[in-house]
Amino acid sequence: KGGARVRTVIAALHPRVQGQLRELDAKRAAVARRYVARLAIEPYLGHLLDRGLLGSEQCRAVYFDRNSRPDDLFGAGRQTRRGSDDPSAGPAYRVVYRLLEARRAGVRVVQVLGVGRGHVAPGQEDVYVAAAQLLQALNRRTK
Repeated sequence: KGGARVRTVIAALHPRVQGQLRELDAKRAAVARRYVARLAIEPYLGHLLDRGLLGSEQCRAVYFDRNSRPDDLFGAGRQTRRGSDDPSAGPAYRVVYRLLEARRAGVRVVQVLGVGRGHVAPGQEDVYVAAAQLLQALNRRTK
């Protein structure tokens, strides 16, 4: 089949996501925004989520922290985790998103669902919960 090109665009950030970005310190917010922009050229950058509503909708997450380098397209500064490493020692923040594809129109849309901490203290809301709530609200609106 001919090489139909699919153009990737970033959907306007929902007000909830804009609020989450404002809650981050300036450095983390800048890193998160650069990762969101990078998704336009590398939409499958994040790993696929596998649990709950986010998993059933094939959402993805990019891990980041203050020292992350979203502009490093070739992974030169990427650290690999060894099996003996504590998983909590990695980046604490996430950009959670889903990809919506309109193949006939040749467009793929990155819809950011949440930006924030992946794991939080008991009684606080992590980014996965916030992203699932936004996704649920968006799905209700489109049905």
